[in-house]
Amino acid sequence: MGMRLLHVLVVLALGLDVRMPRDENGGAWFLEFNGPALAVALYGTLATITLIKVLDHLPGVFALRRPLGSVRSGYEYLWGAAILAAVAGFRCTGVVEGRQDPGSRYWSAEYGSAIDSSLPFAALCVFALLMWALKLRATMVEANRRLEQGTP
Repeated sequence: MGMRLLHVLVVLALGLDVRMPRDENGGAWFLEFNGPALAVALYGTLATITLIKVLDHLPGVFALRRPLGSVRSGYEYLWGAAILAAVAGFRCTGVVEGRQDPGSRYWSAEYGSAIDSSLPFAALCVFALLMWALKLRATMVEANRRLEQGTP
């Protein structure tokens, strides 16, 4: 599996919210996965790291005499998956066999806009910040590369 496909699958998976409560009668397994909250934390951390790395390349773009033009970050292919994870929505509920307690008998999975919170939209906003930071870093790296080659 290619890295691009893996990145897309991770971004899509971060739109999922799965809840299966703990069994009140002593059952051991349960599941709580809040993908949008994890996405906000992950995208925010990556954006912070990227912005810190931009500081290593900061002087480059200001030393150029000619504009760079369009510079690609290399992660533009993730936009579709991030928008889909925030906008598309479905809700699914099922029964866990063997559980008698009505409060823990049902599991639910919600995706994207079907989640009853603003976390999918917040994840998309933080994703946009991350993509901006990646674009800024790519621009700074390209500017420094051109300065090293002597073509300001």
